[in-house]
Amino acid sequence: LIMGLGMLVDNGIVVVENVYRLMDEEGMSRVKAAKKGIGEIAYPIIISTATTVAAFIPLGLWPGIMGEFMILLPITLSTVLGSSLFVAIFFNSVLVSQFMSVKDFDIPFRKRLITTVFMVVFGFLIIFFGGSYRGIGTLLLFIAVMLWMYRLVLKGWIKYFQTKILSKFENLYEKQLRGALSGWRPYLIVSGTVLLLFIAFGAFGWSLAAQRTKVEFFPDNKPNQIIVYIEYPEGTDIEKTNQITEAIEKKVYSVLNDPLYMDGDYNFMVESAVSQVGEGAGNPQTDIGNNEMPHKGKITASMREFKYRRGLDSEELRQKVQSALVGIYPGVLISVEKNADGPPVGHPINIEIEGPDYDELIVTAEKMRNFINSKSISGIDELKIDVNKDKPSMQVAIDRKKAGELGVSASQVGTQLRNSIFGVKAGVYKEEGEDYDVYVRFNEENRYNTSALFNQKITFRDQSSGKIKEIPVSAIAAHSNASGFSSIKHKDAKRVATVYSALAPGYTDASAIVGQIQNEMKNFSELPK
Repeated sequence: LIMGLGMLVDNGIVVVENVYRLMDEEGMSRVKAAKKGIGEIAYPIIISTATTVAAFIPLGLWPGIMGEFMILLPITLSTVLGSSLFVAIFFNSVLVSQFMSVKDFDIPFRKRLITTVFMVVFGFLIIFFGGSYRGIGTLLLFIAVMLWMYRLVLKGWIKYFQTKILSKFENLYEKQLRGALSGWRPYLIVSGTVLLLFIAFGAFGWSLAAQRTKVEFFPDNKPNQIIVYIEYPEGTDIEKTNQITEAIEKKVYSVLNDPLYMDGDYNFMVESAVSQVGEGAGNPQTDIGNNEMPHKGKITASMREFKYRRGLDSEELRQKVQSALVGIYPGVLISVEKNADGPPVGHPINIEIEGPDYDELIVTAEKMRNFINSKSISGIDELKIDVNKDKPSMQVAIDRKKAGELGVSASQVGTQLRNSIFGVKAGVYKEEGEDYDVYVRFNEENRYNTSALFNQKITFRDQSSGKIKEIPVSAIAAHSNASGFSSIKHKDAKRVATVYSALAPGYTDASAIVGQIQNEMKNFSELPK
């Protein structure tokens, strides 16, 4: 938008300046100068606008999330420049043909004095009594001062600059341009420019290959939050998750409260810290839409404002927390991350595997993770897979033939079991103007007891006799323990599994590490056919 605002007035300035030149130097009338002036520069400004827009079109063709973010730039510039061109050719031509003048009008002293007194009086009144509109009063006073500054000082300076200094620069520019376009010099300049372009490309490529230059689409932000994500295997009891979270919490607090960051009892780096277990403890980048997470915990430490940190780096503090938690809790996945600023860009190390068979995808992802780990590539924190098949579940198989004979549908069985575990709304309790929903379900002892769940009676009406009957759920349904996917993720309507990792402490150049992984993956031969 800032670039667009700068370009917005270019076409209009060119049009007005050309019409002014024809009226001043050739003595044409407003209408004639407008017709000729617009006709002379219409094609040049159209071509100029088209070439500028064409330069930004590739940004609109950028694929992926970055393309969705960057497409706003060519859309904004195309709209702004198109509007500028339309206004310059059609609106400006009408305005200059009616109101353009080459005479330098000098406001009479009496009129200038009256105008100044009016603006000063109203300016002070607005400043003292205008409340939130005091800025308008300040603007009126500024205009009144600049009115006299222009008349007494600036007008003479501007005239001197235009007639003396600017003319010298124009003559110097003309001399240099004529010299550059004469004889063999144009060929030398063009060839030298192209040669320097290729030299610059080569030097930049060499710098990237030597890792002297780092490539970042968005600059790495300093953490305002340090977030520790804790994950046990699916099906872990929330009490066990809470215990390990408390143990990790103590370890994290020992790092956060290091004497380096303490001034007595005051921590000038960390403002607050909070721990969560279960609901709300997931990573928003990988656990979208999943609220039931008794196997996950999260510790969030919020940093103080930069001005209170006494010059210390919060990224170094995050790396210290990350180092303190490496390899000391077997069986627990721990990742130490920071708050994400800017558009979502995912993890710095991210490998996506697509395919129709999710079992095969997970097996391939595990083989790929083991292969990369065997190469001992420095800079990788810990490779993880965003899905697994360890989520415990119970499969209920309904004897549809028997259920059909009794007139019981599969939905009745499912509803009965669901209501027993999650509850069914039985009414609303009102107290002091507040409404409270009342849900009825099994107590905690029976809620997780399969015998109680499947021996409960299901009530139905016998279709042949019309009588109300009751039978145990186990008479028409059997259950078995099974495991399922923790989640099923899609990208462009295709099933996908992701192997990802953060950077190890002390490493910042993700592109170099990704390049090493890509070179090693050329030797990976266990991809399914």
